[in-house]
Amino acid sequence: MRTLIVLALVGLASSAFHQHKLSWRPSQKIEMIRKGEYAAFLEYKRALRVANPVLASLPQNVNDFGDFEYLGNITIGTPQQNFIVVLDTGSANLWVPGPTCKANCNGKNKYDSSKSSTFVKDGRSWTIQYGSGDAAGILATDTITFGATGDAQLPVPSTTFGVASKISSDFKNDATDGILGLAFTSLAVDGVVPPLINAINQGLLDQPLFTVWLEHRGSLNNVGGGVFTYGAVDTTNCGPVIGYQPLSSATYFQFKAGGFALGTYSTDKVYDVISDTGTSFLGGPQNVVDGLAKAAGATYDDFNQVYWIDCAANAGTLDITIGNNKYSIQAVNYVVDAGNGQCLFAAFPFDFGGFGPAWILGDPFIRQYCNIYDIGNKQMGFAPSLQKQLNRNLKPTKIISDGDNVTTIKDGIDKSRPRGFSFEMRGLTVLLALVGLALAAVHEHKLLWRESRRIQMIRSGEWASYVRYKQQLRDVSPAQYASLPQNVNDFGDYEYLGNITIGTPDQNFIAVLDTGSSNLWIPGPSCDASCDGKHKFDSTKSSSFVQNGRTWKITYGSGDAKGILGEDTVKFGATGDAQLAVPSTTFGIATHISADFKQDATDGILGLAFTSLAVDGVVPPLINAINQGILDKPLFTVWLEHRGALNNVGGGIFTYGAIDTTNCGPVISWQPLSSATYYQFVAGGFALGSYSTPKQYQVISDTGTSFLGGPNAVVQGLAKGAGATYSSSDETYYIPCNANPGPLDITIGSTKYSIQPVNYIVNYGDATQCIFAAFAFNNFGFGPAWILGDPFIRQYCNIYDIGSQRMGFALSIQK
Repeated sequence: MRTLIVLALVGLASSAFHQHKLSWRPSQKIEMIRKGEYAAFLEYKRALRVANPVLASLPQNVNDFGDFEYLGNITIGTPQQNFIVVLDTGSANLWVPGPTCKANCNGKNKYDSSKSSTFVKDGRSWTIQYGSGDAAGILATDTITFGATGDAQLPVPSTTFGVASKISSDFKNDATDGILGLAFTSLAVDGVVPPLINAINQGLLDQPLFTVWLEHRGSLNNVGGGVFTYGAVDTTNCGPVIGYQPLSSATYFQFKAGGFALGTYSTDKVYDVISDTGTSFLGGPQNVVDGLAKAAGATYDDFNQVYWIDCAANAGTLDITIGNNKYSIQAVNYVVDAGNGQCLFAAFPFDFGGFGPAWILGDPFIRQYCNIYDIGNKQMGFAPSLQKQLNRNLKPTKIISDGDNVTTIKDGIDKSRPRGFSFEMRGLTVLLALVGLALAAVHEHKLLWRESRRIQMIRSGEWASYVRYKQQLRDVSPAQYASLPQNVNDFGDYEYLGNITIGTPDQNFIAVLDTGSSNLWIPGPSCDASCDGKHKFDSTKSSSFVQNGRTWKITYGSGDAKGILGEDTVKFGATGDAQLAVPSTTFGIATHISADFKQDATDGILGLAFTSLAVDGVVPPLINAINQGILDKPLFTVWLEHRGALNNVGGGIFTYGAIDTTNCGPVISWQPLSSATYYQFVAGGFALGSYSTPKQYQVISDTGTSFLGGPNAVVQGLAKGAGATYSSSDETYYIPCNANPGPLDITIGSTKYSIQPVNYIVNYGDATQCIFAAFAFNNFGFGPAWILGDPFIRQYCNIYDIGSQRMGFALSIQK
């Protein structure tokens, strides 16, 4: 159980609200469309990627510069140096240009540390990478002040920020100087504490939250655009709070939304979404966005990659269900004037790669509803946006004390709280059941190993044609295939399988044990031809089955799986082995599965991640076991055996409820999770041979991925350091089987973990040529940047501590 209490006892009287006035300008995308330049810009970006593939898959840790609309003033240093920045809830770092930034910084305000008496040298380097360039520089510490000189301001001393010496060419012609990220520290590059979190930690705000009110767009640039209110709910520009929704991940402001509808189109599927002031449109899965656009009467322009709509169109409200409330976006907020008598439907397809949020709720939603970012309680609040003339002459803060309480009044905001105010981070979970504790147990789940389909197809010479086939599917029908979210990994990537049973008496299945997803599903008797040859669950033969009847659907890059939900006893392990029985477990009974899965040796998938990641909010079987007090400890250990030459032989053990001390050495260290969705944490460096990078990344441990996946530039560097060469035809790195470039080192916390060549050089059947077990992984700026798959987990036992929300690592004992 963890409780975080922030006590602001000293200097409490100086705590305050602060309102940050905004300027609005059209996004660069809109301006380029208006001028007829956007299609050429897309071709330019494509040409960059073709000319230099290193640029193709770099993670974009903030949104495209062309998407920013709402800007704010800040100052840095003493005396104050003024800057215009993007106020961005989708990132967590502040950076502005420095004096050594040259061509792309011309015309921008630059921070000069020599002119600030409060500057403190840091000197660490930082880099944020983008799809067609990057921003880089050194870190510094100084006083950051929210608001322009002469306005009411919120000064935050001793704040670390980036001083850029280089910025992307995309940013060169942008009206802003830099970016002020407002998300959680866990998202920040290099673990830098964001300015707003720093203000909260110093007790400078009355409440650990802020409210965003965005004004309906006008026809002028750089006019009043809204207000960010730090430290209070804005009751001047916002109506009563409609509802709060708990965050599913405290990295971005990420939560669940349960349905999207417009006109004749609707879907009730539950998605992970984020609220992001740095995105000017709504972004979501292509099939859903296509459905909404069609219902609105919009048509897709492949040349410009936008949806056009009649400026007079009014298809009704675009409804989004969050919790028990329906939030309706009016046409004035989703039909955007692009000039020349043309308008845009303010949505775009967003492929999140199977990791991270599936939807970005950008400015159309935030203009319709004030968004309250409650950092302290890890929740989002929503209130109607009151559209009226913004009061430009904000009154100064008044602090009134009556002895025991402090009341702060600012522009219609009136909040009272006791002195000695504290706040508590939510999410406390007691995972050990006191009742029936004697029945708690430890369970080991034996594994089978088999080659991934990727390896099999490379050996048979089919992989290159398969890659072309998938690309052809996307080209032929982009609306159906190109950007559908993949909620579990490619079927071709699974290697380690386990036996489970469902029902009474037992019905046996072989499932992928996958720490990168959270749902259990297997085929049912009504599954179509795609399930031929697989074991199927027959509910009529189970005395413990309870009908649920809800439908479910998981979509993939080239197909989907869907069916109905049922409830029964799920047992980890095969009939005749020691089993872990989990009664009253909800799971999916598939009526259709992806064609990719048809030829696979498994029956289904057993997801072992957190409930927050589960499709339709279904409680995963392992979490259900913990909730019922069936295990000694709320954790499990994964030990994977070094690969042999045979399929379907012993491949390792999952130990539920205990640390595996038989197959694993002493625990080397623990690393806290940065997001309790996947098993996501921070890694601080990657190195192999002559290549190294100290950059920090969000990573996940995932038993469902047979290789290591990461940013293209880093994977290329590691491959080069290993002496591997890339084959573009089958998108694979090849390496001599007898190569020994030394260990692939990954730094997690203060510990270096070394993967030996036996685990990152994979034999696929060729006598001399093997595979370097890494691939380029594009996280599109959201979710983890690295997947630590089986090469890492074979080298080190991974301990998934659900109760303490942390990862542990121990040397794998191979025998």
